[in-house]
Amino acid sequence: MKAIIRKYSGKGAKELIDTLEQHAAELQPLMSSVKGLVSYTLARSGDGGFSVTICQDQAGLDESTQKAKDWIAKNAANTGAAAPEYHSQITTSDDFQSYRVTIKSLRSS
Repeated sequence: MKAIIRKYSGKGAKELIDTLEQHAAELQPLMSSVKGLVSYTLARSGDGGFSVTICQDQAGLDESTQKAKDWIAKNAANTGAAAPEYHSQITTSDDFQSYRVTIKSLRSS
């Protein structure tokens, strides 16, 4: 399995995460349509947020990245957020069997 982390920070990042959270009902079926998707999670951080996508293979990660990029360009370009930093790695555990798409907000106290 493969994973990618998209980190959104800097100018407009908090607004982008707000927009993504507000459109969770729209994003869930979009990301669920990615072939080989195992999990998609969105989380808030102090300076913006990040998403974690886990797919069966690189093709799924590529598709999820394109869908995220297209959705943001169409629905959240006005936030002024920069393109995310991408961090990817191979996930070797085949025991991970979560097929839910979750969008969560982690707020610091």
